[in-house]
Parts: sequence; C-alpha cells; structure tokens
Amino acid sequence: MSLIIYLFFIDCIYLYKSPWPILIKLKIFIIYFLLTIFLPFGNFFRLKEIYVMGYRIKGFDFRTLQFLFGEVFVRNEYYFDCDAQSPLIVDCGAEIGFTMFFFKYLFPKSTILAFEPDPTSFALLNENIRNNKLSNVIAYNRAVSDKTGASFFYVDEENPGNLRMSLIKGRLPKKEIKVSTIRLSRKLKGRHVDYLKMDIEGYESIVLSDLNIEGTFKDIDQLGIEFHHHIISGQESSFSSFLKILEKNGYEYQMYASSFSSAMKDDFQDIMVWASKK
Repeated sequence: MSLIIYLFFIDCIYLYKSPWPILIKLKIFIIYFLLTIFLPFGNFFRLKEIYVMGYRIKGFDFRTLQFLFGEVFVRNEYYFDCDAQSPLIVDCGAEIGFTMFFFKYLFPKSTILAFEPDPTSFALLNENIRNNKLSNVIAYNRAVSDKTGASFFYVDEENPGNLRMSLIKGRLPKKEIKVSTIRLSRKLKGRHVDYLKMDIEGYESIVLSDLNIEGTFKDIDQLGIEFHHHIISGQESSFSSFLKILEKNGYEYQMYASSFSSAMKDDFQDIMVWASKK
C-alpha cells in the first residue's frame, strides 16, 4: 500500500504540470483520490466497474482500473494537441479501452481505429464501446505487426487482461494462444493519421521498421509510443535504432524512462516517447 501512496503523489505532480484547465485538473484529482483510498474495498468486493469522466468503464479488477486511470488521465501519457476537430487516432494495444476514452474526452468527434489481439480484453473493449454509445470507433481483434496473418500470443489465464500480454514469449511466458495479425503499414496506407498510440509490449521496433520501409510516416503527424527496453533478459539494446527511424522521418521527440530497479545492466525499463513532425 505504501508503494501505491507513493505513486499517487508522484502522479499528482504530473497532473499539476499537465495542460488541463484547473477545473478539469481538480476533477481528475478528486476521482483519482477516491479510487485510491477505495482500493482495499474495491479489491475486497471484487468491483470491476467504475464511472469516471462521464464514462462507465468495465475492467477485470479494481486495482487495474485505478492504475489505468492514473496512467492515462492523471499522468496524461497520451495527451496531444491537434488543430483538427475530428482527428484520426490509431490505438495499438487498446486493451479494455482506457486510452480510447481519453481520446474521446479530448476530441469527442475523433475517429479511432483500435487494435487489441487478446480475445478476452477485446470483448470488454466492445462492451465498453456499446455501454457508452461511442461513435466512430472501429475495433479490430488483431495484433499490429509487420505482416498480416496469424501469430502466437502470450496471455495469463489466471490474470485475464494482464498488461504484459505480448507477441513475445519472454514478456509473459504463460499460456500460448493464436491470434490474427495485421500489417499496420498497409492498413494505414493512404490515410492521414493525426496521432498514433502504440503500447504493444516489445513489438514496437518491428512495427516501426515496417512503417519506415513502407513510407507510412509521411502521413502520421504525432506518435506516443511505449518502448520496452530490455524486455527480455539478455536482449541486445536497440533504442538508438528506434530513435533513428523517428529522426530519419522528420520527428522531434521527448522521452521519459521509468524503472523500479537500480537501472543497472540488463534491467527492464519502460521508456515513453512522444514524437511530432518538425
């Protein structure tokens, strides 16, 4: 519980520095405060639904819902500015739809293409879309990849909706299922994308390389990508190659790295990268 309290205060610093108007900051703070102090009761009573920011959101457990609200609405990891009133947003790794709700709160008239390979999470994603009567959201039960077809995907039956589900076995070496994949570069070909969000647990470099090969970046204005550094023990570092793709395609970027380890050799780190055209 002490770690949760520590994270709560750290998150609130991010909220204070966020670009939200003061009244929205206050609203988000109150919701997050209530979710956090209610955590023991929410977990005990096995609550799986919350009502926040005007949305009714169903999830797998109360703790994960509280965590996702902190990540998405409090820390604003996928906040972006856009002149378009109805931007096209691509959400890769949509899970149950928390970022989808965030984007709809930012841009109610936006069109969202949401990709989620896990069948259990995808079912909840669709339920959340229906329950909230969201329009212009197209959900695909597929993993984004550099090829269209099928692939093995690794999930945790004992912990459905595990946020570490991945196409990479070493990320979550539990149950293996087969999922459909889609070549994102071909799916986006000829579309103007205002914002591309990507949290695909270690497959981001593969997808970005394919977007680069296909010349798709010329039509993508902004990106918010979670890079998974040393996602597998002993993995060769590749962050510089990842950044070179962005640089080659004319993006400026900002970064934030987090780790609960000592950041010594071979430690895993999440690195959040925000990129926009120069």
